[in-house]
Amino acid sequence: MNLHEKMVEIRKLVKALKKDAVGKTGFKDYPYISTDNILENIMDKMNELKVLLVPSLSECSLREFNYINSAGKEKVDFITQGMMGFTWVNAEDPKDREYAPWYFFGQQDEVSKSLGSGLTYSQRYFLKMSFQIATDEDDPDQRDTSGKQPQKPIPQELTNKVYHCEDCGLEVKDTAKKTIAEIVEGSQKYYKKILCQSCVSKRFKASQGAK
Repeated sequence: MNLHEKMVEIRKLVKALKKDAVGKTGFKDYPYISTDNILENIMDKMNELKVLLVPSLSECSLREFNYINSAGKEKVDFITQGMMGFTWVNAEDPKDREYAPWYFFGQQDEVSKSLGSGLTYSQRYFLKMSFQIATDEDDPDQRDTSGKQPQKPIPQELTNKVYHCEDCGLEVKDTAKKTIAEIVEGSQKYYKKILCQSCVSKRFKASQGAK
């Protein structure tokens, strides 16, 4: 058998997998199929058919994400993202292989957890996509959005006015990620004054150091 024929044989084993793990988003639990569950169901067949799955990592970047949680506390998460790939290999004929480029994203309160969760999550979804494992967790129509409120529009008067930072005196400028209106509205909400993004970051880091 060639690689594609072997993949079809492996897929026959995973069409009826049940959700075996529970995750949490906000205050709601949701079931999902774990990576371990998928691997346990395909590993014996992969060994029998001599099929290998080889992951590779080509690009990786890390950035901080500062935010205010639902309790009103300032928090820092680490966002990891990058480019990786998975290669299916027919061990009986190593030239018979299939490479799939893949992206990964992870967000956690520790750097190592952010990378680990991103890689694990990507591997799980790669395996699900490879074998067409359908579950309602992937269907946007099944998501419960009844408790979500639409984002409040930014007042028109904030979008055209020139603002100056009350800490450094410089004009408030937009950034690659935030508009002037968003910076002004956010600083007024959390610091009760108009601040530029640089001064917001300084205040946030100072508050972290004081803890």
